Amino acid sequence: MKSILIVEDEDIIAQNIAASLKNLGYNNTYIAESGKKAFKIIEEKQPDLILSDIVLKGKINGIELAHQVQKKYNIPLIYITAYSDEDIINKAKLTGPYGYLTKPFRKKDLKISIDIALYKFRIEQKLRESEKKYRLLLENSVCQILYYDLKGRLVLINKKAAESLGRKIDDLIGKLIDEHFPKPIANSYKQRMNEIIESGKGAEFEDLLEFHSVNRWFWSNFQPMKNDDDKTIGVQIISHDITKRKKAEEEIKLLKDLLQAETEYLRKEVKLSHGHKNIIGESNSLKQVLNRAELVAKTQSTVLLLGETGTGKELIAQRIHELSTRKDKTLIKVNCGALPVSLIESELFGKEKGDYTGAMTKQIGYFELADNSTIILDEIGELPHELQVKILRVIQDGQFERLGSPKTIKVNVRIIAVTNCNLEKQVHEGKFRSDLYYRLNVFPITLPPLRKRPEDIPSLTWSFVREFENAFGKKIDIIPRKSMNELQHYSWPGNIRELRNVIEHSMIINQSNKLRIEIPRATEYISSAYLSLEELERQHIIQVLKSTGWRVKGKNGAAEILKLKPTTLYSKIKRLGIKRF
Repeated sequence: MKSILIVEDEDIIAQNIAASLKNLGYNNTYIAESGKKAFKIIEEKQPDLILSDIVLKGKINGIELAHQVQKKYNIPLIYITAYSDEDIINKAKLTGPYGYLTKPFRKKDLKISIDIALYKFRIEQKLRESEKKYRLLLENSVCQILYYDLKGRLVLINKKAAESLGRKIDDLIGKLIDEHFPKPIANSYKQRMNEIIESGKGAEFEDLLEFHSVNRWFWSNFQPMKNDDDKTIGVQIISHDITKRKKAEEEIKLLKDLLQAETEYLRKEVKLSHGHKNIIGESNSLKQVLNRAELVAKTQSTVLLLGETGTGKELIAQRIHELSTRKDKTLIKVNCGALPVSLIESELFGKEKGDYTGAMTKQIGYFELADNSTIILDEIGELPHELQVKILRVIQDGQFERLGSPKTIKVNVRIIAVTNCNLEKQVHEGKFRSDLYYRLNVFPITLPPLRKRPEDIPSLTWSFVREFENAFGKKIDIIPRKSMNELQHYSWPGNIRELRNVIEHSMIINQSNKLRIEIPRATEYISSAYLSLEELERQHIIQVLKSTGWRVKGKNGAAEILKLKPTTLYSKIKRLGIKRF
């Protein structure tokens, strides 16, 4: 973990910052109450980051400290201060800080500032290393310069060119071009020189030449040499070996072809793995979902998929894409909750290379990749508030800008937003923009939880059994009726995903062709606090019926225990879909 130096002359504040850093996982911290003490720690400990107040006791204030750190040490520094004086701020900016935190600040603000500072510093370090390598390459590059007069005699040659010809400069001057190069190259060069002399215009060429018994690529620039009267008196040739570049271009082309092939393969795999055959069930609630998915798929409308975790929202999103006019384009999937806050904007919208972004190369964002296709925004409720307005603009206008670029990019993207959150509640709490919510909520589809479609559990169960039969090399012929009934009456807080895990576990421990399934009873009570009142009522009635041996009427019957009329209890059993097992 990175080490951090806190330069703060108020001990309580310094200790509070150190405690916040410890909570963030930065256990290796140092505290200096003055600039003098800070330099001593910097010399001895070489911290990875400095958090410094601007106003410090003693002769060395925070700005002077930053100047010296910038001059002598390669350590990023973030200012922390309660001052907002414009003159002080302007002086502080001249030191090139990596951030600025105004007291008091939240732990969240501290974390983001540190993450950004370390990321920016790391990128700048890579950029410096690249620049160093580039300068070294430039100083040692092989670039040959030759001047020939109108008779084809060499007038001037540089050291690089002489070395490439394997001769001394004095041995080459005054000699004809035929004496410098193999005959094929000499003839080609003479023809080009005649064309340059005749036209008076320069030209560039790329040739594969046999030089010293080796085929190599050369870039050559032929330019007419003219006197003060604009009369051609000779030809200048600047030549450079570009064999490595040509090989790199060939490799890039090969990689592009491979990437294209891989993309095509991915599209096929998506169709195979997530086709309609993987959406299993015959319940009316599932049929309603599929019917709505098929209706909206033929349009370009935004879709909002709602439902608990594990209900198969991503499968429905993929089904909508496959039935749409965009089906031949690659489906782009983004988990908004999994992207780091500091990177989410560049991941979604891309960024330009340059000092502002700290990027060494241009990055294409997910929305640009999804042009003329569909993008799934999973966990849309986790999207930071400041980025929601950019998503809204893409929906409304199909426009956005890459990070670090003023140029507007236009795209045609179909958005399918997915969430297990109550977005309407988040709107009321101010966590989600109401205008974005109404744009996303054009065509909502709510996926039912598994407990609401118990009639689909047998077909889902057998589907998972067949899947794990192949994986584990086992054969199952029978699932006991009791086990299947228990599966249908379990609440399944984890929905289809939990059912799959239960079947996988049972298949691992099973040793015969009859599959005995272990129902996760404990989970039923742990998760009951999150069930609806109707589901809690259903579970309670089932428990009472079990305790009475499924006897409804009579003394100590379920109706008596529940203090209900038997006819009322029968109605509830029918309405709640309770079946004896």
